[in-house]
Amino acid sequence: MKKLVLSIAIVASSLASFAQAIDIYTPATIPGGAVGTTYNQTINFTVPSTATISTAAFGLPAIPGLPIPSTLPANITATTLTVAGLPAGVTGTFDVATGEYAAGSSGTLTLNGAPTEGGSFTVQITSSTAGNATLTGLGDFSFPGTISTPFTEIPVPALPQLFDKSYTMDISTGIEDLNANAFSVIQNMPNPFSGSTTIAFSTPGVEKVNLKVFDMLGKEVYSQSIQSKAGVNQVEFDGSSLKEGIYFFSLSNGSKNFTQKMQVKR
Repeated sequence: MKKLVLSIAIVASSLASFAQAIDIYTPATIPGGAVGTTYNQTINFTVPSTATISTAAFGLPAIPGLPIPSTLPANITATTLTVAGLPAGVTGTFDVATGEYAAGSSGTLTLNGAPTEGGSFTVQITSSTAGNATLTGLGDFSFPGTISTPFTEIPVPALPQLFDKSYTMDISTGIEDLNANAFSVIQNMPNPFSGSTTIAFSTPGVEKVNLKVFDMLGKEVYSQSIQSKAGVNQVEFDGSSLKEGIYFFSLSNGSKNFTQKMQVKR
């Protein structure tokens, strides 16, 4: 009796690998973005009404005269989707608030926001799917539900991973675009901004760099002298006292000048 109970526990715990992942999403890849820059991307999907699932994880005991197929056709009734792994500042919103979609229905996942961290992120869409299938000799069963054998009732959970999808999302900080061997400047981040923003530049050695900010009429509203270090330099500019609108910042080392547009937005 103890041996039978043990084998049933093994069957129930192994059902997590029950499903074969099926790609139902478009596009196949999603574009990257940049820190402080608005990101907006829509992922479309349609939930199939049928799927092929694996029976290898069932671990059913050998039953004379009852061969167990390696795969099994199944009818899908519904699937619930969730998304994780997004960079800070970006949210994922399904067009159905619960993330639950009936078989045959289409939906969207919208990724929106402005990333506040850079790096390479794995955006993971996970699924939990309900449906039903038939095992020859054992009859119909549902997931979630049970499979009846001559020995016991085996619990079957909703299928995990059947419609899972992973995307790589690369978010640039912009700093990697700087040339450490020359005087170079990148766009401030974030932009637009309401409080402070970071201005990054690089110099090949220690030198004096002047930072100036002008309004749309060319009036100077800010000035700062910076003693740079060799390589990447970052300056936090506080624009909280500025009115909403378009401004320009310039960085000069005496022989070369860079000007970039930035926006204060309340």
